[in-house]
Amino acid sequence: MQAVIRMAALLLLLSMAFLGSVSGGGETGRYTSIKTDAMALLSFKKMIQKDPDGALSDWHLNKDPCTWHGVSCSLGRVAALDLAQSNLVGQVSFAPFSSLDMLTSLNLSANALSVNATTSLVQIPYGVKQLELSFSGILGHIPESFFANCPNLEYVNLAFNNITGFLPQNLFLQIDNLQYLDLSYNNITGSIANLRIESCSSLSHLDWSGNQMVGSLPASFSNCTNLNELILPENFLSGEIPPAFGALKSLQRLDLSHNHLSGWIPFELGSTCSSLVELKLSNNNLTGTIPVSFSSCSSLQLLDLSNNNLTGPFPDSILKNLASLESIKLRVVDFSSNMLAGIIPPDICPGAASLEELRAPDNLLYGPIPAQLSQCSQLRVIDFSINYINGSIPSNLGILENLEQLIACGEIPPRLGRQLGAKALTGILSGNTLVFVRNVGNSCRGVGGLLEFSGIRPERLLQVPSLRSCDFTRLYSGPVLSLFTRYQTLEYLDLSYNQLRGKIPDGFGEMIALQVMVLSHNQLSGEIPASLGQLKNLGVFDASHNRLQGHIPDSFRICLSWCKSICPTMN
Repeated sequence: MQAVIRMAALLLLLSMAFLGSVSGGGETGRYTSIKTDAMALLSFKKMIQKDPDGALSDWHLNKDPCTWHGVSCSLGRVAALDLAQSNLVGQVSFAPFSSLDMLTSLNLSANALSVNATTSLVQIPYGVKQLELSFSGILGHIPESFFANCPNLEYVNLAFNNITGFLPQNLFLQIDNLQYLDLSYNNITGSIANLRIESCSSLSHLDWSGNQMVGSLPASFSNCTNLNELILPENFLSGEIPPAFGALKSLQRLDLSHNHLSGWIPFELGSTCSSLVELKLSNNNLTGTIPVSFSSCSSLQLLDLSNNNLTGPFPDSILKNLASLESIKLRVVDFSSNMLAGIIPPDICPGAASLEELRAPDNLLYGPIPAQLSQCSQLRVIDFSINYINGSIPSNLGILENLEQLIACGEIPPRLGRQLGAKALTGILSGNTLVFVRNVGNSCRGVGGLLEFSGIRPERLLQVPSLRSCDFTRLYSGPVLSLFTRYQTLEYLDLSYNQLRGKIPDGFGEMIALQVMVLSHNQLSGEIPASLGQLKNLGVFDASHNRLQGHIPDSFRICLSWCKSICPTMN
């Protein structure tokens, strides 16, 4: 019996000794691991050529690495590295990071680094979940094994770099955990039509804006059933919008603008409308009518279908149906530069109570502007220009307290001006109040005003009924500058490239509202008048390429404190 007791005691002592050795080894292991982490970070530091803000100045072995700037630890190991906006400069690789096996977050955004994407992205540690590398100098191709090597990635931002080449067809096969992917504003090329996007149920944000991608939209995007934002503008995508996009029931923002998409807007897209907040399809080649299924878009705030070739009547049924929904939040509607025809329906308002911008210029609309628009009390912008609108502008639009822009043609009633008070309107106004004068030097004597076009397709200008062929030769010659001094409200005056002679009139100093004065490329002589020093609002003065002489007057020098651009050179 005693022998058994002695044997049990011996086994207990051996067990305690073994556990003690394991415990001591663990402490040694942890020390070895954090030291290895520190050496890896110092290897990265050696690649940095400039550190003007001293972001890495406390990275020394005589300090605990967990206290270094930008370093966060968990359980005594480096878990996160955040050096965003540190102004670091250098040609670096991510090879040192490969040994940081506890790293879960890496942020090097907004630095002036040079990083080879092909070699460095495959050196990201296996456990990283958050990868923020926007504005960080990533160069080259994305390797096909990127996501396969980092299956735990949840957030990836590589925006605003110089990533080039194609997206590998199998790149997105293993993105089970990925929620956020931003590759916007790089130089990615090639077709995305055959991308295999399968296990993407976690993906909620996808932004590939501002690249050079071509090909049709892959219908496999519909596999990303929890997608909230699909943002692909400013590429060269073609083909039709896949009807399968109607399966994206969680979609809140869809932006396919500024591409080369064609065909009809699929009816199925209206199936996403219970969640859709923003829909931007502008600047494509879409045809056909606007689907009536959009009338169920109860959360829609912005609808931009401008600069396409959409036809049919003004989509009043859609707007009316939207207006009947109690939760309607529609703020911006833009149908600019299409081929919508018919009258402007009078019953858009008052249902669309949240509507702030209603834009439909450059279409085939006719008839009067409905007075009922005054019942959309939040309207800031109304634009029906370049249509066939007739009749007078309704005077009761003056009750729109938030109205900033009314762009239309027609007779402007005096009452409207009284109601709007000091609110500025844009458009063609009668009277002798000038704000913008620019002599384009043409010989079309019947042209009475300046037309400024923005975002209008060139071929649409052929539809302007008053369009004429002009000889664009400058007309003004001789000492005619004094004719303009009577306009005290003038803000912009450009008389460059004429044959004006004589002196700059002293009366220009009385044009107190003037902000821009361009008199370059004429034959003006004499000195710059001292009266110009009174122009407290002047931001740009260009009198270059004349025959001016003398000194810049002291009174005019005072305006150097507020003038943004003064150019009296080449005199």
